[in-house]
Amino acid sequence: MNEEKRRRKPFKRILRFFSAGMLLVLILFPLMTIAPKVFGIQSYVIISGSMEPSIPTGSLVYVRSTNTEIIQEGDIITFYSNRNSSLPTTHRVVENKASEKEIITKGDANEKEDILPVRYADVLGKVVFFLPYLGKLLLLLSTVQGKIVYVMLFGFTMMMNYRNN
Repeated sequence: MNEEKRRRKPFKRILRFFSAGMLLVLILFPLMTIAPKVFGIQSYVIISGSMEPSIPTGSLVYVRSTNTEIIQEGDIITFYSNRNSSLPTTHRVVENKASEKEIITKGDANEKEDILPVRYADVLGKVVFFLPYLGKLLLLLSTVQGKIVYVMLFGFTMMMNYRNN
């Protein structure tokens, strides 16, 4: 009997480590979108490849509102590309025309500049950092199926941690 318990101990340690790690990830992941808001930072998911390879499709970009007049060439900004669009676009600044209150942008993967300049009023802010591919997971969690899987994983890891203690 003692021999069997000794053989199960490493497995229990691995299981305990795995379930504790999963629980930590499941708790921290939602905080990645909530916590930045305290500092005035919004997060958006990149859904097209126009900024590749600089920012891969599916990345989670963090954007801070900024004074549009100090935005410089080379900065990456997030903006509404037209008044009727509810989906923001994230592109690199080619030129800031302060006198006209417009910014010329271009996606890194695009050959030409964007057709329409971005009005200052349509700028959401400047990208301060991004996390590659995490936006895909966030989009998954925004579906009913994703929420069900999240709750099931959370419950399973809670149960595993409770049983292992």
